[in-house]
Amino acid sequence: MTTPHFVLLLLPEVTLLPYAGFTDKLRFSADDDDRSRQRYCTWHSCKLLDEPLYASSGACIDIPVLTPDLDLSQADFVVLFGGRTSESALTVAPKLLPVLQPLIHRNTHVVAIDNAVFTLAACGFLTGKRAMLHWRHQTQLKQLFPKVQVQEQGLFVTDGNITTACGGTGAIELAEYLLAHTMNPMQASKGLADMMVSERRNPLEFTPWQQQSSVTDRHVYRALILLSEGLGHSLDMELVSRRIGISRRQLDRKFLQQFQLTASAYFQKMRLERAAWLLHHSTGTLEQVANTVGYQNLGHFRSQFKRCFGHSPRAYRENQ
Repeated sequence: MTTPHFVLLLLPEVTLLPYAGFTDKLRFSADDDDRSRQRYCTWHSCKLLDEPLYASSGACIDIPVLTPDLDLSQADFVVLFGGRTSESALTVAPKLLPVLQPLIHRNTHVVAIDNAVFTLAACGFLTGKRAMLHWRHQTQLKQLFPKVQVQEQGLFVTDGNITTACGGTGAIELAEYLLAHTMNPMQASKGLADMMVSERRNPLEFTPWQQQSSVTDRHVYRALILLSEGLGHSLDMELVSRRIGISRRQLDRKFLQQFQLTASAYFQKMRLERAAWLLHHSTGTLEQVANTVGYQNLGHFRSQFKRCFGHSPRAYRENQ
């Protein structure tokens, strides 16, 4: 196999988590032990605009600017790292179109992470194709580009020579997936333990939150985000309602209209559905699964799970 080369292109207001996870995964696979030499794969980073590049966190990143003399035809993968907003990704699309068009025609593998998916869509490269991005932005992508087949479940998806991804820590598995196409699987997965990745997530089935695309009420949508972020805790619905600026009674009324469940009951349903997913896709003990979704009492978790799914957690796992 040839040594794969990655060009990492950072867009304005780039989010650092996926960039850091992706590049560190390349680093671990690129050499033996922890020597960090670029032997088994190579990469370099560049920015699109000839101006200071600030990350979404405010950090200034000093990397070279993409210039016409940079021969992208030698790259096996060109990876676009999106910024904090879709608006900034859409703004740079006209500048990126003449850069990406020859690569697409040459079948270079182009990768877009999170909001960089908007850039590819605006360039017309995702029309009729499947695409994945962070769940917070899926509804907006559907509205702006209805001909893109947005996948609501997974970490990333490949359609032809284009891969789109949700970002976050999922960029680690994304890098491993791309490397596995060009080197042996053991080298591609090297370093995961060092990166504290103990559970392997299925990139096609992972669902951090069951996106309710039919939700149009802004208060319900904001509440769902808070609930999804608090699955590992016992949330106070009074606090949730205050955070989104309505009363607890209004919150329950809106949830009953949308889901036929109170906010508290719906949160319970979310926790148990997450537990069911973990039982099927992880190797954690029942106690670890229960703790992950906020149940400190294993007996209470068992009874609630059986009430919801008709089986005990152990039987549910064995039947999957």
